[in-house]
Amino acid sequence: MVEFLVLINQLMSTFKLGIKDLIQELFPYILGQIFATLPKETYPEGPECHTEEMQNLQELERIYFTFLQGIVNNELSCILLSSENTPLLNDVIQSLFVASCHHKDVLIRKVCVQIFIRLIKDWCGIHSEEEKVPGFRKFIVESFAAKCCVYSVLEPSFNLRDANTFSLFGEIVATQKVIYDHCGNDFLLYQATHILPTVHCPPNLAEQYCFHIQRSDVKDFKSFFKSLIEKLRPQQNGNVVSR
Repeated sequence: MVEFLVLINQLMSTFKLGIKDLIQELFPYILGQIFATLPKETYPEGPECHTEEMQNLQELERIYFTFLQGIVNNELSCILLSSENTPLLNDVIQSLFVASCHHKDVLIRKVCVQIFIRLIKDWCGIHSEEEKVPGFRKFIVESFAAKCCVYSVLEPSFNLRDANTFSLFGEIVATQKVIYDHCGNDFLLYQATHILPTVHCPPNLAEQYCFHIQRSDVKDFKSFFKSLIEKLRPQQNGNVVSR
């Protein structure tokens, strides 16, 4: 399956929309095989994670997310919305959501966040435009923006001194700008009144957050958000993961 997906990714990169019908037809088969093979629980730690079988599963998981990234990057996200594939949509979104928030491989988390950026652009429209996927906008504002963009970054294991983690942090910063661009004040209001108060963010800092996400460029917002996270971390008392 791994070799097959590598080939499919190459074809998508070359032919893009020209291969849409083939990918749409193969998608249920591919996802069925992947979901039947990958473990539903987290991978074991210690010596067990170094067995050949476990390494093969981890490689399959990595190429699965790369496959999804190839779909969205090559303007093929419409495949996920076809009548044949919509029954799989929730499982796909949930796998991306969990990995973007909690996966131990920071590079996989980064890929998943990048996929969400594309899906937000493709499916949320601009402000008042009708969304293509009912409920997706609400999920992004109320769940993804909270758990991936705030709670996961506040976890002690999110090491901003690590180069790969800081690169992921940059993607999470960019994601918040994209969410604001496409969800507008619905996003800001929910962040300021629901999410930030749960992490003990003072009202003045929540107000600054709203200002920077609207007025600052990505570089300045990144600097502000890093400072905000560093100020909020001591207030968490180990409660972030349970939210």
